[in-house]
Amino acid sequence: MMLDSTPPPPDLPPLPRWRPLPQDYVDQVRAALSNAHAQNISVADLAARTALPFRLLRELALLDGIEPYSASRHDYVTRVLRARIADGTYPTGLVLPPASAIAAELKVQKQVVSHALQSLAWTGAVLLVRGTGRGAAVLDPEHPPRGYTVPVHRSNGKEENWLLPGAVEHITDILRSRITGPQEPGTHPPYPPGTRFTGLALAAEFGINPTAATRAVQPLIREGIVSAVGTRGHVVRNCRTATDGRALGGQVG
Repeated sequence: MMLDSTPPPPDLPPLPRWRPLPQDYVDQVRAALSNAHAQNISVADLAARTALPFRLLRELALLDGIEPYSASRHDYVTRVLRARIADGTYPTGLVLPPASAIAAELKVQKQVVSHALQSLAWTGAVLLVRGTGRGAAVLDPEHPPRGYTVPVHRSNGKEENWLLPGAVEHITDILRSRITGPQEPGTHPPYPPGTRFTGLALAAEFGINPTAATRAVQPLIREGIVSAVGTRGHVVRNCRTATDGRALGGQVG
């Protein structure tokens, strides 16, 4: 087949010449796109609400690194983090970058990253520990941590032991059962009245730090079944606990 080289009739209008969009218009569209992204408004919804060209919005969204319109920001961040865990970018035991740093990298709000991390925590993929100097660490769902702490490491190689959520409360329950003891006649609790124990001893027994051990004892002090003895630790009071958990009266043994 040969191309027809016959010139067009002279009365046909010339093809329209492409001209770039004015930069101020592009900047306004980008600002609208960024604002919509912050409010979790999809590209399609933005186009419908503002009558801005969908194709222009889509191209600018891709150029600016904004998550495509097909998924929410939360799903996007969750997929990215899960993929990095799966391919070893974030290995087991690694403390993840702060949520603010991940948010800046992925161009989303910090709250979106926090929600994504919470979703991963529910599946056992990460451990979330609130508080200063803590954050999220990668776990292996097939091999959950045993005991009350989990070893983690930071990107600079520093190793730490993080206390698992609920560990302090669980230790408190163990101590309470040791003090209140079995109720059958002729039996005695493992911690009879007058028993003394220290935070260091509890820390060594449960594999936690002394501060966490002290936190575990505080509810028992408030309940009146344990008393603090200065720097010498704690002593079990000469009292029994009712079934509703309230301490009955008594003297320090």
